[in-house]
Amino acid sequence: MKLFELQQILIKNKLKFALFQRFDPFLFYFTRQKEGLLIVPATKKPFVVSNKLEFERVKKYAKGFSVKKWIKNEELIKWIKEIAGKGKYSYAVNDKVIPLANANWYKKELKGTQKSLPKEVYDLRATKTKEEIAIIKNNVEMTCSIFNKLFNELKLDKHRNKKKFVYETDIRDFLDNEARTNGYSLSYPTIVASGKNSSMPHYHPEGKVKLKGFTVIDFGVFRDGYCSDITRTIYFGKPSKKEIDDYDKVLTCQEKYLKMLKPHLFFKNLQEMAVKDLGAEFIHSLGHGFGIEIHEEPFFRGENQVQKFQTFTIEPGIYYSGKCGIRIEDDIYVSESKIEVLSGKLRKDLMRF
Repeated sequence: MKLFELQQILIKNKLKFALFQRFDPFLFYFTRQKEGLLIVPATKKPFVVSNKLEFERVKKYAKGFSVKKWIKNEELIKWIKEIAGKGKYSYAVNDKVIPLANANWYKKELKGTQKSLPKEVYDLRATKTKEEIAIIKNNVEMTCSIFNKLFNELKLDKHRNKKKFVYETDIRDFLDNEARTNGYSLSYPTIVASGKNSSMPHYHPEGKVKLKGFTVIDFGVFRDGYCSDITRTIYFGKPSKKEIDDYDKVLTCQEKYLKMLKPHLFFKNLQEMAVKDLGAEFIHSLGHGFGIEIHEEPFFRGENQVQKFQTFTIEPGIYYSGKCGIRIEDDIYVSESKIEVLSGKLRKDLMRF
C-alpha cells in the first residue's frame, strides 16, 4: 500500500528509515495487520519485527513482508543499526501515536536524530485505492441500512402500547446491537443526544435521559480496517416554526456545500463559508477525512484541496448552548468523474416521532 511512495518521501527528506509500531494506523495501512513493528528503510526492503507470541499471526497476515522474530531488545537495535549504517543519520516516527516512553527509548538506543513523519506521509492516506473504496462503500451502505431500520422501528413505536424507544440509550443500544449482529464493530462510541444534550457535539448517552425535541444521532460502523461516519437529526414531539427553520437552514447549507464540491477547491474556503452562513452557533469543522481513522487527512484547513479518490464528511451544524443542536453529516467520495454522496440515499428531511 504505497510503500514505494513512502520511500520516495523518506529519500526527499533525507531520512534513513521510518518506524511504525503497534497501534499506529500506518502499521495496518502498509501491512494490513496490527501487530509487530514495521521498519521501512529509504532504499532497502521493508520488514516487520514481531515478538514470539504474535510471530505466527504476523507471518500469516503481513503478506509480502519478511518477518523477524524479536526476542531480545539488542537484536532489534542491531537490525535497525544495520539499516542506518555508519555516520550521522535521521529517522522518522509517528509522534501522533507513539508513546513518549517508546520514543525516548529509541532516541537513547539508536543515537540518530529522531524526527516527525513528514506531512506527505499522512497525505498518502488522504487518497484511497479501489480496494479501500470498496470497503468504505460497504461500511457506509451498512450504516445507512441500520439507520433505516431504526427509523422504521421508530415509526412502529408510535403504535406500540409499550414503546421500545424511550431513552437516549435505547437508540444507542439498538444501533450498536445491529452493527454487531451484522458482523461489524463501531467506528466510535455512538452519539445519541436528545433535547438540551444535542447542544453538545460529542455528548454520549448516559443513564435515563428521555427522548425529547431535537435528537442528534451520530453513528458509524467499522470493518476490514475502515470506518464510516454519518449523522442525522430527528425530532421527538412537535417542533416550533423556529426549530423547523433552523433545521431547514442547516440542510440548505449542507446541500449548497455538496453542490460546490469539485477537484482543486480549497477545503478552508468551504469552512470559511460555513462560518459565515451559520454564524456563532457553528462550532466545529465542516468536515474531515475518514478511512482507517475516523479523523484523518484531508482536514478542512491549510492548503488542502479536494482531490480525486478522497473520502471525507460534510457536516454543518448549529448549537444553542444548553438548549438544542442540529447536525447533518454525509460521507463523500470524489471519484474519477464525479462527487459521490455515499450516504445520499439516507433521507435527511426532518423526521418527527
